[in-house]
Amino acid sequence: MRRASFMLALLSALLFALAQPVAAGNIFNFSGKVAVAQWSLGDAQNTSVFVSGFEGSFQSPPGRPFQATNVFVGVSQYFCDAVQDELVFRGYSGFEPAPDALRISGTLTNASVSDASLTLFGSETRYADCANPTNPTFNNLGPFVVALSANWTGNGQLVRTRSTSSFDAGPDCKFFFRFDGTSRQATATGSITGQLNLGALGTTGFANMVSTRNSTLQIGNGC
Repeated sequence: MRRASFMLALLSALLFALAQPVAAGNIFNFSGKVAVAQWSLGDAQNTSVFVSGFEGSFQSPPGRPFQATNVFVGVSQYFCDAVQDELVFRGYSGFEPAPDALRISGTLTNASVSDASLTLFGSETRYADCANPTNPTFNNLGPFVVALSANWTGNGQLVRTRSTSSFDAGPDCKFFFRFDGTSRQATATGSITGQLNLGALGTTGFANMVSTRNSTLQIGNGC
């Protein structure tokens, strides 16, 4: 995976790992370990799955550090509903503390999520006419309780990285990210079962494990 994509995935994982509401303009120092993975299932719904786990601490100066061990799941789908002739964009996401389920090794050789229970909230947007989509309608799909299991296995060398990145998410909403740590490429397997039953997730599009003792995330005033 290209570095830009990896840094964006890591930034997403860290944002979801924050265990309290994010105030505009906050600066967070963080240390800990992150495991991220993405799967494209190649099914009729073009399902893509993103999973991240964070184990570590955050500090927003001048406050004290707070501990977090969390798991995030995001699922996206897009397809043509041929019966209704509607183009459908559908998403599910959920974020839960998982202190008993998530493990990431200190040497980034492996990581796992053992049967973590999450509630995913779903929504969809439908456009009339798959060939020429118009007139979008939004539907809230409600909660789906699922069980997540995942395993990461490091398959590359530990790489020391110092870098800065910025991401523009709209007017006055920018993320500035300074990373100083180590990372290891990985392979990952996983499954999602329950009320949204995706079964075994197959081969990952990418997977990585990261460790840092001194990195910073700054969130713009307009976010």
